[in-house]
Amino acid sequence: MPLGELYLVLSPDPCNASGQADGPNAAGNGTSDSSKSSLPPSISLQDARDVLWHDKNHARDFRKIVVALISFGIFVTALFQHIPTQTMYDQSRGVSSMLATSGGDTVTDDSPVKFLNIGTIPDIFDWLNDTFVPEVFVAEDYNGNALPEEGRGRIAMFNQVLGAVSFQVTHMQLQDCKTQSFLRKLYPSCYDAGSATTDELLINFDSNTTAAWATLAEKRASGDWLDFSTQQLLITVVTLNGELQGYLVTKLQLDFNEGGFITPSYSTTPALSNQYPNTRTIVLDILVVLWFSPWMLIPAVASFTIRYDRTHSLTSRRQVKELCRKICQAIGYWTFPDGWMAIDVLRGPIVHAFYITVVVTHVAMTDSTFRENLEALRYGEQVGSKISETLASVTQSFTHIAYLTVLMRLLATAAVLVLGLRILNTFRY
Repeated sequence: MPLGELYLVLSPDPCNASGQADGPNAAGNGTSDSSKSSLPPSISLQDARDVLWHDKNHARDFRKIVVALISFGIFVTALFQHIPTQTMYDQSRGVSSMLATSGGDTVTDDSPVKFLNIGTIPDIFDWLNDTFVPEVFVAEDYNGNALPEEGRGRIAMFNQVLGAVSFQVTHMQLQDCKTQSFLRKLYPSCYDAGSATTDELLINFDSNTTAAWATLAEKRASGDWLDFSTQQLLITVVTLNGELQGYLVTKLQLDFNEGGFITPSYSTTPALSNQYPNTRTIVLDILVVLWFSPWMLIPAVASFTIRYDRTHSLTSRRQVKELCRKICQAIGYWTFPDGWMAIDVLRGPIVHAFYITVVVTHVAMTDSTFRENLEALRYGEQVGSKISETLASVTQSFTHIAYLTVLMRLLATAAVLVLGLRILNTFRY
């Protein structure tokens, strides 16, 4: 055995190669160490340390896997407090099934034109008169009896129309066709899709079917509300479902293509009416934000700042800027050496961005001006042009809330993706 190395015998064998015990009589029997076929199984001390070090790393990696799984579960659990998918689906399904109708049956008096089957301008007016108006501006029950005030304007029983129904019509400007000279006499004028204007029509939510029909009949008789210059008709309906405690912004869009056909499409954007209905939700969100906060980064930056202050006195603005620059460089170096490390570190900022959007959405819904306008519309406290201004303000507020809700969903999807990739990252040894 070399004298310069230490060995750790893991499995000592008291017998030699010939099956005889090693002892003082071995030499007397004429058996020397050189006659042994091999040394006892052994491992160097350095190799043993390496094995123990790897075992320690395996335990640490296992803890990382557990923490990653716990983080994923915590966020998903808190996520459903703000984006309850089943509730939102039920609300969207109820309204879209009434307004965005579809089907291949023949158009008759008992089976009017369906929204997704609209192909011409007359089809649009038929759908508005036969389907849209009766379903949105509800003032009577199925027996023809007048509904109470709180029951009017409800779509699919429980979805109360708020503010007003918005009809936005985009018209293209007429210009000379850019074509060959001999064709200009046959087709002299064309419409410029890049130069368009938008007009908006608002019909109050408490209007009955007769009033709504009269308004649309007047627009149809004018002949210029929907014509060859029309590029798009966008109908926006905002509803509140008291049973599910959620808003819904429904958009029915009709695009007039240059080929001469109309493409119908629709979208529904549900949102909770109150993001923080109780204290439990607030406490849960605070705990989630704290869980994903960069606690290890804060003491590291503080320690580096203290050491830097001892060696370089932070008495001038230049020294402070230099300190900030070095901190940013250090964070960038340790955070983004490769893509996997970036995913591991970005989980916190994405989760925080999601909750910032939740808070902003909640503030928009609880804004005092927004609530006052809703109450004023509901109880008819305004007259004249003031009503139009209030209707436009409420509709714009709901559009803003819808955009925030979409952003919230995108951030939630990104956060779930990053947390899922982080779980995969923990399996990389």
